[in-house]
Amino acid sequence: MIKRKGFVFLEILIVAAIIAFIFYMINSSKKKSGFNQEEKESLSLETIDTSSYNSTFSTTRQKIKEIEAQHSKDKE
Repeated sequence: MIKRKGFVFLEILIVAAIIAFIFYMINSSKKKSGFNQEEKESLSLETIDTSSYNSTFSTTRQKIKEIEAQHSKDKE
């Protein structure tokens, strides 16, 4: 039986494909996170800060409270 040294081309190709797939998944998940430019512009028009998750959450909550307060005033 012949002992081989190193890797077969197919083995290296499979490992490269797995690594490429992992990088693809990481990059696609980074692109989907956060807001796109159009969403940021729309939120900034509503005075919602999108610089971080916490600021987006707190300013959105504040905006909702303002809308609810205005809505309750309109009902009276």
